[in-house]
Amino acid sequence: MKNTFFTSLLCAIFCISCTNNDIKTSLQIENLKGKVKSVKESRYEAEVKFGEIHKGDYIRNFYDIPAFSYKVCEYHQWYWGGSVAELNFNKNGYVESAYLYDDDLDLENRVVYEWDGDYMLKMIKYDGNSIEAQYEQKFNGKRLIESKSSGTWLDESVTKYKTNSNGIIEEWIDYDDDGEIKRKCVNTISGNKIIESAYYSSPDVTQPYITTYTYEGSTLKETLSKDEMGKIIEEVIFDKDGRYLQRYNGDNEVTNYTYNSNGDIERFESKDTDYRFEYEYDKKGNWVKRISYKGIKPITIEEREIQYY
Repeated sequence: MKNTFFTSLLCAIFCISCTNNDIKTSLQIENLKGKVKSVKESRYEAEVKFGEIHKGDYIRNFYDIPAFSYKVCEYHQWYWGGSVAELNFNKNGYVESAYLYDDDLDLENRVVYEWDGDYMLKMIKYDGNSIEAQYEQKFNGKRLIESKSSGTWLDESVTKYKTNSNGIIEEWIDYDDDGEIKRKCVNTISGNKIIESAYYSSPDVTQPYITTYTYEGSTLKETLSKDEMGKIIEEVIFDKDGRYLQRYNGDNEVTNYTYNSNGDIERFESKDTDYRFEYEYDKKGNWVKRISYKGIKPITIEEREIQYY
């Protein structure tokens, strides 16, 4: 099945960055400090032998990494797989390539990115020499005017954007490859901030999904999303750095998040889950080893090799 949600996710992320007028670099999204050139990350199951924690088999799926579930950004969508992932960054702090390796460290696939300053123009994921997925964006100055997605697991589409004089997106419409409208989103803007988004999942929908945005100054503080019947499907409270503090999923499940002094996730817990994380850091303050625990049981080990400019 092709990913029909992917384009909408990217649009939503871009809208919020426009809302705050504060575009984050890839290094900031990844909470990496200093002039990072590359990060090579390996992920393992945790095993306990004679009271000591050891690395077990490689983990191939990001879904099996607890810390991944609290963080959503466009880059992660493109390197879910692979036992080992290597990210390379340009000198402006933006990811320019990702290489995904199997258990034997043979290259499985790769992702390349093209940037114009702070603006991403293209992402291409390759399987060998063949293009598996592609996403492109076109700008007029700083205004996003069009995006395209295609590939074996992407829903092929073209998205057109309408922006105001400040470059904030007022509306986007998603078209299929025949030029027919598939879905659209209409934003209500106050000043330079989006305060409400109405998402129509198909041309026949008359009652949209509604997301409202609450701010403290220029910083996004809370989002509240309701379905077409007015039922809350998600509510998220953010801290001043844009990280989750609390998340309500609409099924009476609340997840709380806490972070350490380095800004890395330290714990998240709900009624049915309780994950915590232990770190080792390099001199720049970037973690090079992370152990995840479910309750008191260690479940994953992640190791990083970080190079700097």
